[in-house]
Amino acid sequence: MSQKQNARTANQVEHELAFRGYSTADVAKCTGVKPASIRTALWRNGHFYGVKPIRLGGGSNENAAVPGGRLVWPADEIDALLQRGAA
Repeated sequence: MSQKQNARTANQVEHELAFRGYSTADVAKCTGVKPASIRTALWRNGHFYGVKPIRLGGGSNENAAVPGGRLVWPADEIDALLQRGAA
């Protein structure tokens, strides 16, 4: 598969997840926490209040199709977190 096809596939995945996930900035607004604090919690603990994001592209993977990488937080898990009032 060529890189052009890989990039298209990653863009399709990102588009699909946009409807089912939140950006770090969105999670920060909902929880009243700074985006940097969310990223720090993820770096230190591997999660933010038990929620692990999906990383799109970037990172240490040389074959990543999406440069820079983005975190998409699963909407159902974030919604459940907000209902519990944990954040």
